[in-house]
Amino acid sequence: MIDIKDRVCEAVAGKIMSAEAAAEFVKDGDNVGTSGFTPSGYPKAVPLALAEKGKKTPFQINVWTGASVGPEMDTAMTQAGIVARRMPYQTNNDLRKAINNGSVKYTDLHLSHVAQVSPYAYCGNNPINRIDLDGKRWDDPIQDAEIARQIKDAINAALNALISQEKRINNRINKINDNTKLSQEKKEERVAKEKQKLAEIDIQQDNLTYLSEGIDKMGSEDNPNIFTFETVEDEDGLTSTNTDGVTTMRNNGTFYNRVHEATHGAQIALGDLRVNQNGQALGGLSTPAREIQAYQNQAVLAGYETLPFSDHGGRPTKLKGITAPWIKGIKNSNGQYVY
Repeated sequence: MIDIKDRVCEAVAGKIMSAEAAAEFVKDGDNVGTSGFTPSGYPKAVPLALAEKGKKTPFQINVWTGASVGPEMDTAMTQAGIVARRMPYQTNNDLRKAINNGSVKYTDLHLSHVAQVSPYAYCGNNPINRIDLDGKRWDDPIQDAEIARQIKDAINAALNALISQEKRINNRINKINDNTKLSQEKKEERVAKEKQKLAEIDIQQDNLTYLSEGIDKMGSEDNPNIFTFETVEDEDGLTSTNTDGVTTMRNNGTFYNRVHEATHGAQIALGDLRVNQNGQALGGLSTPAREIQAYQNQAVLAGYETLPFSDHGGRPTKLKGITAPWIKGIKNSNGQYVY
């Protein structure tokens, strides 16, 4: 008879336990992945223990397998009512009935596509640019914190500069009103111009404060969602939320592009925008609204010279030039309209 201890190294021998003890590690709502292809190579004892556990204490899990598996998993766990979602392939009669009556959700995928939707496999399907250091998440918290710090420093500097500008403009308004040599009409005309500048400052302050709050939200320990910057040179920026719940602010490494994508990250973190894994909006701010805010922040923090050229208005030199028509005239590196 083969002793199990002959098949494992000493480092993990102390972790050998019963199937019932192992089942206690699985909690309600967990994603449970197993090997298996037809009735070969899949776990038998632990699924049965999970089924028994579910009969005593109701809970449900999402089950990911290599392919189809045997009755110890799909029959026992389905009959116990502990399977909430199953993917990517199955051939079990009990499970099929549960799927058809709606009690089990099912995602039917080709096996080669599973890694693309798994939150753990292949570092989010990008092993070239991503490294998973601890088997839990592939993002780089240290790099993210440094990029966030750089943007926050720029925001604080810009806000201080705007406060100084605001004071100077208000002083000019007071001088205009106190100027006895000017007619009332001239005073009102000049004051109106200065107030336009104040209105633009208000927009900048609101946008920068919003971005600062969004960055704080993204990095908060209380935030259950992961936000990360991903640098990919020579590519247009894109902010997307993957099926694993990770929001990636993909950027080309330049400060202006990081500010732009961080604004979209802030919009998602603060609940004003939802996007899919392709960066397409699923709800929240309209395309013009979210892009106007992002380009305004880009212009204020990185300079108007970083703005793209548009067929509808060229390259703006003032905040008021960043409009919906201007955005619609922007093209990508392939000469196609972006929005």
